[in-house]
Amino acid sequence: MIDFKKVLTDLTGAALKFDENGKDITLGSVCETALLAAFVDERDLSGEEKTRRALIAMRVHAGEADLTVDEISLTKRLVGKLYPPLVVLRAWEILDPASIK
Repeated sequence: MIDFKKVLTDLTGAALKFDENGKDITLGSVCETALLAAFVDERDLSGEEKTRRALIAMRVHAGEADLTVDEISLTKRLVGKLYPPLVVLRAWEILDPASIK
């Protein structure tokens, strides 16, 4: 079970923030945004794949979810496309700790 409510941290261990309002960045917010994003290089994405991604995002939004290996791989790939390196690292550390070397 993955805890998508987990707050991502900076290099000093402090919570990463979205903006000046100070809202913490969680694993769930990062994964949901990546799963629901429309990427320029995926203009021809099928309706079935868009629906699949939205359904995964809905499970993530619930706060805790068991994702399949394929769903984790997809989520990691999309997070990697959308976010800067530190956010990707922190997300991947939780989604797939064995992949971080």
